[in-house]
Amino acid sequence: LHGLLSRLGSEQRRRIFSRLTQAQRQKLEQCLLAKCEVQRRNWQGVTVVARSCDEERDPGRRWSPLRRGHGPSDWSRALCQPHSEKAGHAQSQGVYKRVVAGHTSYEATCRTGPFNLSTKWTRSWEAAERFAKVLKGIRKRVLQSSAEIEVSFREAIAEELWQTGLKAREDLNLAFVVRIGARYWVGRSLESPRFAASGLDLERGLSAFRRLRQARGAVFEGACNELSLLMKHSPGELSDAWQRLRMVYLDIWEQAGHSRERVARRLDSLEAKQKPRRLQALRRWRARRTQMAASRRQAWPKSGRLRGGSEALQARCERLLEQWWTKTCRKCCGGVGQPTAQKKAKITGCGMTPVGVCM
Repeated sequence: LHGLLSRLGSEQRRRIFSRLTQAQRQKLEQCLLAKCEVQRRNWQGVTVVARSCDEERDPGRRWSPLRRGHGPSDWSRALCQPHSEKAGHAQSQGVYKRVVAGHTSYEATCRTGPFNLSTKWTRSWEAAERFAKVLKGIRKRVLQSSAEIEVSFREAIAEELWQTGLKAREDLNLAFVVRIGARYWVGRSLESPRFAASGLDLERGLSAFRRLRQARGAVFEGACNELSLLMKHSPGELSDAWQRLRMVYLDIWEQAGHSRERVARRLDSLEAKQKPRRLQALRRWRARRTQMAASRRQAWPKSGRLRGGSEALQARCERLLEQWWTKTCRKCCGGVGQPTAQKKAKITGCGMTPVGVCM
């Protein structure tokens, strides 16, 4: 009954509720409270564990946001997990090295929510390790904070640098990029230009994050593939959302001093590579919709309305109420059919007033 009521409109729900007796309302409330308690316990059992940068990783393991929502703080805290990429490519956390003209240099990077932090390249391994500890300290502070991701990110940088006595620009050349999910459209996440993590550049980077998140927020942001995303949004909605996100993304790169045409060509190339997967998901989605429509027509051959229509749902609710009262009537009056005049007082006394069945 609760599942059907949640699919009805507000006026229809009021009409059904007006026919419930006090005992029936109490029973329905008890059922809802028990369901909420189960959901609360399941939610408390889901934890997001932050792993240190130097822990051993499995190259074949991939971390993704939680499928049923994100952590209890901010949506982006589920993105603080390490993400291993293909061998030979730079990973998202740790100290990495490069060899140019026989000279080896090192860089420290760390992923903090939707931000990728990095430091300058240095030829000293000890200095790179010290920089990595600073980045891990920033990430730890962000995870422990209950504030919004922008506020916690800004405060974590200031507090960690003050505690270590280092300067963001002079000592670390600390910088970050913003990552935003766009797998359905381009097969990967999009990265913003590189912003310095101090002064006006920090505010510009956070402003870019807000703009990208607002443009991306029209589409579901949890873990899903192309087909499951089509189950939540129509192809037209996804196309409109991508046009908005693409426009904001190009504006951010252009304002950072990069060529808009060059970035647009890069997006066009990524879109072309992802297009076969989108078309395949679209064909599967259309086939599934056709199959669902056929099964509904087969289940309701004599009805011109679909099973999910409001009138059909209201009729099902009324039938459930009649069955509910009939079952209670049998327990109270001991009969099967309509109660006699002598038994009406007993039924009314139990609080289960009939709903248009036998009174």
